[in-house]
Amino acid sequence: MVTRCPGGGGVTCRVTSYHMTVTMALQTPQADGGARIMARVFLDNCIEECKFPPKPDAVCRYEQCLSLPKAQIYFSDPDFKGFIRMVCCHFCRVDFHVCCWKKMKATMYSDKNDKDFLKYRCLTPDCKGFISHIVIIDSMAQIKCEFEDKNVKKREPQKPTAKNKVASNKINKIKYENKFERKKAMEEEPVENPDDSKKQPEEAVLCEAAVTNGRRVKWDPLLAQVLKKDGLIKHGCPGCFPSFWESVCVWGIISPEKMEELDKNSSAQSSSKMKSFLIYLYKLNDRVKTRIFLYLLSLQDEHITVNLQDWLFIVNNKDSLSTN
Repeated sequence: MVTRCPGGGGVTCRVTSYHMTVTMALQTPQADGGARIMARVFLDNCIEECKFPPKPDAVCRYEQCLSLPKAQIYFSDPDFKGFIRMVCCHFCRVDFHVCCWKKMKATMYSDKNDKDFLKYRCLTPDCKGFISHIVIIDSMAQIKCEFEDKNVKKREPQKPTAKNKVASNKINKIKYENKFERKKAMEEEPVENPDDSKKQPEEAVLCEAAVTNGRRVKWDPLLAQVLKKDGLIKHGCPGCFPSFWESVCVWGIISPEKMEELDKNSSAQSSSKMKSFLIYLYKLNDRVKTRIFLYLLSLQDEHITVNLQDWLFIVNNKDSLSTN
């Protein structure tokens, strides 16, 4: 903003506001070139500081600050009258104008003395500390009064740990290489390598089913548990429960046509039908359908034995934890 200085004389003044101050750079026609350049540089510096002001010495935290819209406090302000600083044991610093502090005490704290705020809850909303230090700065930027409670334990602020980016990159690279090697080894290793003389009939069927469409299928650990407890499952279902076989067909584990074929090939006993169904499940080698089968079987607690109920409870819980 350019104005005419009082008194005339052909002198123009450029007024720049900076922290409630006024800096006047005189530009006279009689000034030499060096003075003009210095005045211009000084003026540009002032404008730059107005655009990007330095960090304030304090900031008033009263919600209804009487100096708004300028809550920042600078020692260089011409109307600087001091401020109050509250420091808690967690090193929160809360500052107030003198006038704002007096108004807040009168409206919210019944005009308590400044010293009475020691051991008072910190004024920062999310802080759980207590006020341990109060400093009153006067208009000359000097400490006028100071109160401190040394009985309050102060918690040192945590220093941020500097991470070594080079080391972390090397660690991530090593982890990636190890993961790639494990994945490659898992794909290359055979699915099952038992001795042929020790193979059970179901194991032989399962090993044949492990190779489908010319590629190896990842072995399901839950299906291996079913294979180990084959006898418990077959003999743990003594009763005839048609509702279970209906639910197996409804859930799509086996088609109705395949179920009729199993009924023809198996005897009237439920264990014989379950044996034929388990062989079909081994050949299927489907992780999802295996889990659905165990879940449906656990719902038939009225027809299965207690031992089978306990085993199904353990297996289902372990599988849900590993999935999470």
